[in-house]
Amino acid sequence: MRHDHWAERMNPRVVVRGFEPEHLEDVVDIERSCFNTDAYSPSVFKSLWQRNPEGFLVAKKEGVAIGYIATTSLRGEAHLVSMAVVETERRRGVGTLMLKRAIRLMKRSRIHLLRLEVREDNQPAILFYHSHGFCAVGTKHSYYSDGGSALLMERKL
Repeated sequence: MRHDHWAERMNPRVVVRGFEPEHLEDVVDIERSCFNTDAYSPSVFKSLWQRNPEGFLVAKKEGVAIGYIATTSLRGEAHLVSMAVVETERRRGVGTLMLKRAIRLMKRSRIHLLRLEVREDNQPAILFYHSHGFCAVGTKHSYYSDGGSALLMERKL
C-alpha cells in the first residue's frame, strides 16, 4: 500500500479506470509503440475485454491514455497478458499504479496467483516485476515472433 501512495505522489494526475471500447484505438497505438512486431491486434484486445472486463484497465493523464494493463483469470489464477506505458511517462509510477490496482481487484475476486511472460532481454521490465514481488519460474524458448525467449514469472497474491 505504501508503494501506491508513492506512485500517486509521483504522478498525481494519473487516473486508472476500467477499459471502455472508446479506449481501443489508444490502447492499440500504445501497444504498437511499445512492442512493434510482437504487438497484439485490436481483435485480441476486444476479446480480452469481453472475456474479463474487470481485468482490463487504462491509465489516463489529463484525459489522454498513457498506459494499460490486460489480464485474464481462470480458477483462482490470473495471467497478465499485456501491460505498457508510453515512453514519455515511464519511470513515473504509472505501471505501479496500474499493477497495484489490478492486483487489488484480483484479490477481491479470490485470485491467488498472477503469472506473466516477459522478454528475456527486457531488463527494465524484469526489474520492475521483481520489485513488485514476482519471481522467475522458467523460460519459454522461441516465444516471440522473432525467435526471442520469454522469462516466466509469477507472484502469489
